[in-house]
Amino acid sequence: MLSSFTVVRDMHIQKENFLLLDIGGEVTNISMVKKNILRESISFPLGCNFLPRGVASNLKCSLNEANLWFRS
Repeated sequence: MLSSFTVVRDMHIQKENFLLLDIGGEVTNISMVKKNILRESISFPLGCNFLPRGVASNLKCSLNEANLWFRS
C-alpha cells in the first residue's frame, strides 16, 4: 500500500484526503490518507475471488465455470 499511496499522492497533488482500495484475489486493503499522510490501513480476507467461489460451491460447478458469470 505504501507504493500505491506514493504514486496516487504524486499524481493527484491537489487532493490531500482520499481512500486507497486494493482489491486482490483473496485480500482487500483499505487505507485512509488525511492531509497527505497515510493514517490508517486495514485488510480483510475477502477479495475478488470471494463471490465466484461461493457460486461454485452453491451450484456445485468448477471455479472456472463460476468465473464465467463474473467475467462476461
